[in-house]
Amino acid sequence: MLSHFPQPPQGMHMNTTAQAIFTIGQAVPCVILAFIAWRIWQKERSPIPALCMVGGALAILMEPIVDVLGQVWFPRDGQWRLLETWGRPIPWFIVVYIWYVGGQAYLSYRKLDQGGRGRDIWKLYGLFFLANVICETPGLYMNLYAYYGHQPLNFFRLPLWWPAVNAAMPILAGTLIFLLRPYLQGWRVLAVILLIPAADGMANAAVAWPTWNALNTRLPAAIVWAAGCLTVALASLMIHFIALVADAKNAGGAVRPVAAAKTNGRKGRVPAAV
Repeated sequence: MLSHFPQPPQGMHMNTTAQAIFTIGQAVPCVILAFIAWRIWQKERSPIPALCMVGGALAILMEPIVDVLGQVWFPRDGQWRLLETWGRPIPWFIVVYIWYVGGQAYLSYRKLDQGGRGRDIWKLYGLFFLANVICETPGLYMNLYAYYGHQPLNFFRLPLWWPAVNAAMPILAGTLIFLLRPYLQGWRVLAVILLIPAADGMANAAVAWPTWNALNTRLPAAIVWAAGCLTVALASLMIHFIALVADAKNAGGAVRPVAAAKTNGRKGRVPAAV
């Protein structure tokens, strides 16, 4: 039965020099982020940046799962292996999760905590999308990994439905931290660590499911591309709702549905809280 599905490409080999360059390129932002986390701890006594880094590292365990569903392959031959689950060897340069997922989750939380509005959330989404493209493209052209199968929205080795999903992950994580922060006092702040991989899984499951299903069928390319477009639309919808929450929270109000009510025998509207 497995032979009916697209299989990982064979014969790929990780070039040692290219792998070293790419691994260092992902490790440097992690070191910079660690320094920033230390400085924030000193100045603000806030452990959240450091906890986001740990959560980002924990979210690495999501990588093999989405690789199987979304058809990504890191060649085994020549790889400096960090871990292997689901039959997928994962290289050391996947520490990118620490700064891309964990670090950008903190940036999203920070923006919201400083009064960021909906337009700021959209700016972050565009920035994170671009960061994903810039980050991944060199590795793809160095043949350090590959997206295989009938990937939709694939114009230059990077199927664009992937960065649409990836850019939403840290924003969702940062939003969850922002909304739950009043309840994360004392030792409960450690829950930030678990919120990062949780948001990773939620974002992927919420928006990538159409493409995952289409990729693992023999449906025509037009349907697979339609599924990719639907994934991008769902990711945009997620950001739209997060932007609405940002506007409501940072305008001093709470999100409430407008409901009909009777006041003094007349029909009226329940005003939104201010």
